Amino acid sequence: MEKLIIIIKVIFVFIFNYFLQNNLESLRKLFIGGLDRKSSEEDIKEVLSSYGSIVDCVVIRDAVTKNSRGFGFVTFDAVEATDSVLETRRESGGLLIKEKQVEIKRAIPRDVSMPV
Repeated sequence: MEKLIIIIKVIFVFIFNYFLQNNLESLRKLFIGGLDRKSSEEDIKEVLSSYGSIVDCVVIRDAVTKNSRGFGFVTFDAVEATDSVLETRRESGGLLIKEKQVEIKRAIPRDVSMPV
């Protein structure tokens, strides 16, 4: 019986850590909308890297034409960096990337977003 309890505890800790890691990752990821069609990952990094270390940055592109679809995502290494970007956006009324005001909000994982 004691071994079973230990096994259950180990499984619980594993599951807890898995969900904690996934939730923290979603808290570190921002949606960037309204990008200039010529904006690149480097343009985004140039503006947002001052808030913290960026671990991933992607501009979403059309699969056929490879042209920007006007939005992207940035993932920081710390939740505090995303919070800082969002706070700056609230205080200043927005952020500019390539001289264009962009929409910035916390990214919503596909598996929890509402169906259209």
